[in-house]
Amino acid sequence: MKSLTNHITLFIGIILAGLSQIIVRWQMTKVGEFPEPLFQKLLFLLSILFKPWILLAACITILSAICWMITLMKFELSYAYPWTSILYLYMLLAGYFLFGDIITTKKVIGSLVIVVGVVLIAR
Repeated sequence: MKSLTNHITLFIGIILAGLSQIIVRWQMTKVGEFPEPLFQKLLFLLSILFKPWILLAACITILSAICWMITLMKFELSYAYPWTSILYLYMLLAGYFLFGDIITTKKVIGSLVIVVGVVLIAR
């Protein structure tokens, strides 16, 4: 039997992965336009990499990876990996509520198909 604690670790990893992406998206809305000259692009990217929120997102990604490693010690990959598809729904909702992204019927149907697929695989 797959224990509740193992599933909690899996879901924490998924939540952290999504949180990291939300932070990065939020920060990217604040940086302005991507410059044209190559050298300026490199400087621009370096300046972004060392922003505190981006560094926090990187640390959260590492924590998510640690949760994933623990998850893979407890579950078969073919069981654990489909659960990461929940990120599609998570990001759809986060995009809508946090960033004003548009939710279309196709996005809703696609996300529901993914969730149903995960439920079928998880049984």
